Amino acid sequence: MTLRVVLENGNKAVNVRALIDTGSQLSYSSTRIIKELKWILKRKQHLEQSLFGGGGNIEPRLHEAHKIKISNLNGNFSVDIEVMSEERICSYVPKTRALLTLREWEENKTVISDLYSKDYVTDLLIGANVAGQIMTGNSVQLSSGIIVLETRLGHTLISTENLSGSLVPTTKVIEGDRYNNMHVISLHLMNSAVDRL
Repeated sequence: MTLRVVLENGNKAVNVRALIDTGSQLSYSSTRIIKELKWILKRKQHLEQSLFGGGGNIEPRLHEAHKIKISNLNGNFSVDIEVMSEERICSYVPKTRALLTLREWEENKTVISDLYSKDYVTDLLIGANVAGQIMTGNSVQLSSGIIVLETRLGHTLISTENLSGSLVPTTKVIEGDRYNNMHVISLHLMNSAVDRL
């Protein structure tokens, strides 16, 4: 689940792509954004990161903790959160290509912010420590099967589609089917360090 958000420090703000992953206990920001916004270091902490699939004994690594301000694109909601530093949040995260779904949703006059950006780099991972604060509990299932989830930071999509961009009903997705990708990225993890995702 991805969306665009604004990260702020004083009078400096940057629009970034965020990934909501409730499978992660903590939230993370890329070190590139931490340096750009010059967030103040709260503390340093060694973390051992376990991954989906029993990712083995990953050696503890030193991370920096920063308190940051995150806002929606309209600027009418913001929250201070703690993030840990990570060189790279994840690799390529696809955007939906189901044009009929997008047209259906646009009729509701609500923007899915991440769909209109050409930027595929993810600079913020919103983990379980923050996800509960931003969820509204509102969602809509479109006739195509895609679920539009409302958060206080904007709307995001939950869907399954094949590589041609047409939707596949969730009940027909077979484990190991390489022609499908899930927009729930945490399900793709096996034995990888966070910075290699």
